[in-house]
Amino acid sequence: MPANTPRGFPYPLPAEPVAEGAQAIRNLAEAIDAKDAGRELAYVERTTALTLGTSPTVIVTAPAITLDGSTRVLIEFFASAWNFTATSANSFLDLWEAAMIARLAQLTNSTGAAAIVLPVYGRWYTTPTAGAHTYSARGWANTGSITLQAGAAGSTYVPAFLRVSRA
Repeated sequence: MPANTPRGFPYPLPAEPVAEGAQAIRNLAEAIDAKDAGRELAYVERTTALTLGTSPTVIVTAPAITLDGSTRVLIEFFASAWNFTATSANSFLDLWEAAMIARLAQLTNSTGAAAIVLPVYGRWYTTPTAGAHTYSARGWANTGSITLQAGAAGSTYVPAFLRVSRA
């Protein structure tokens, strides 16, 4: 039997799992912790509200990261409240580098109601080219405006964030 799983976790349990249970659990926990170390490559938060108009506006920009051209990454954005005005028919959350590279989300206010508040979450798996990369999340509406709500811990809203991690 192999000493580790294909992902490198310790296997099998010791010959005496009950007698060595605590150590086996510790070994597994340490292996999982080691595998997860360095997974997050970049992370940035926004803790204040931002009004987004009809042109792409930077919400957050992640710190630059350098990749090898073969590492697959997950890029994700979250905001707990995306407030439409009555005239905002469509709003967009885009991922940018030097230009737009992906649309992470599109939200539509088709009701014409005075205010609709929605959370927004978008993610994308990609294998970027070798070299330095700086990603930003940008939002905009095709008409009117929207307000992205974000706050600090303990406030009404949690922070909005952009995270880049190894996939």
